[in-house]
Amino acid sequence: MMNKRKPSTRNGHSPSTVIQNAQEFRAWSYKHQAIKTCKGLLNKCKTQEARQQMEFVLKVLSESHYQGLGQERENSLTNELKNRGTTEDVQDYILKNMMGAVPAAISEEPETMRGERRASESRRSTTRHYRKALDEIKENISPEQTKDLRTQIYKLVLSKSVNPEDILEPYTAPIVEVVEEPRIITPAWPTIEDQQKLDSILQNSTSWLDFDAFEISRLTGGRPLVVIGTHLLKQHKLLELCNIEENILINFLNVIEEAYPSSNNFHCSLHGADVMQTLNALFHQSGFISQFQPYQLLACLIAAAVHDVDHPGLSNNFLIQIGAPIAITYNDTSVLENHHLATFFRIVRRPECNIFKNFTFQQKREVRKIIIDLVLATDMTMHVQLVDDFNSLTETATSTTLFSSAESTKLLLKLSIHLADISNPSKKFIYCEKWASLVMEEFYFQGDLEDSLGLPISRECDRLRSSKENVQMGFMDFVLRPLLEVWVKLFPQMDIALKQMQENFESWKKLADERL
Repeated sequence: MMNKRKPSTRNGHSPSTVIQNAQEFRAWSYKHQAIKTCKGLLNKCKTQEARQQMEFVLKVLSESHYQGLGQERENSLTNELKNRGTTEDVQDYILKNMMGAVPAAISEEPETMRGERRASESRRSTTRHYRKALDEIKENISPEQTKDLRTQIYKLVLSKSVNPEDILEPYTAPIVEVVEEPRIITPAWPTIEDQQKLDSILQNSTSWLDFDAFEISRLTGGRPLVVIGTHLLKQHKLLELCNIEENILINFLNVIEEAYPSSNNFHCSLHGADVMQTLNALFHQSGFISQFQPYQLLACLIAAAVHDVDHPGLSNNFLIQIGAPIAITYNDTSVLENHHLATFFRIVRRPECNIFKNFTFQQKREVRKIIIDLVLATDMTMHVQLVDDFNSLTETATSTTLFSSAESTKLLLKLSIHLADISNPSKKFIYCEKWASLVMEEFYFQGDLEDSLGLPISRECDRLRSSKENVQMGFMDFVLRPLLEVWVKLFPQMDIALKQMQENFESWKKLADERL
């Protein structure tokens, strides 16, 4: 039986003692009782340092993320950081952030005392706290030192775990159980910093080159998907034509936006919003937007919005290699794409998010089929087959006959969303460079994980052997260029994308030469 005495609240507690008391509370007391006592301890702290430490403990307790390293492990991590030559302020910063992020599998607090949901929340917080700590210092150290430090910390944490999958759960476990909870009852529209500037950018929603999704994200406080999605559906009068209630649409987009992990550098809601707008621009620029029935167009735009929802920031191949739960669930086949679809369909069945509630049974079936086909087409393993099939189609079809059969229409739509998904290198270089930096951060993060687990490091994920410039040029040459060239055969208006991609290629080549 655990001794349930209260921690002492004597005056003059040191920060370490205060934190130890908070750890004891979390180990054997209810959360609200721990918070109440920590608030009492906060008033007892005499020094500013002790107060700051106690405020930190109170914050992470309130967020249900606190697990605690334990004194032995904290000392071990401190010594490791000293050995890596980090300064005391950097050591202190990383320790503070890591203390709130230790996975449940290695926590000294019994699993039975937390409950599965609390453990899941804590494991997901690992990536946020860890990235924050490393991001703060990476500007002052070399890439090699950053990688080495990241690897050493991971190995230190992993060494305490029996099963590496427990450590990786923040990147593999779905958050469906979270997004299914009825958190949004009334439509919540984001606060807009500058409505006039936002309206000016949204007027370019049919443009391939001149749409600034990054600025929209800034103006909306990080809520681009809600704003862009609502704008596009209103632009095409789809709310009226498809009988969609506006408050339900906003609810739906809010929940989808939340289900995109904000900790991801690239695969976040901004990417979903960007692909949605890019697909809209592709339909307009290619000249076949008028060929769609309202329900078809709606399905395409929704597929773009949700195509990466609840993305872990890791590749299908990585998840398959480690035997992640979702890889097992989907039998190593289009793992993430199937997961994105399942997450979306679970969300949309909630009454307050059901944008299809006024559809007939046949309309629901048709829309569901289109969305499934399109999201599955974003799997990069489908790239070569899609391009080859479309290239064969161009030998007999024209831009006006593509919609003459269901099969050719489906192929066109699948290639459309695939092109929109990988289109960043064909945007203006100011946007192309931003997206490239974001995706490389995710690549390097996966590479560090692979290295820590003793797995072969994916070529583009190796921070010591791959550069942003070379990865971008290789992607343009072997992936995007063949796709754009076959697309331009039928839709020569999209030559603007091919030309812009070539300009970007020359810019990356110049930057690569300067690095030599």
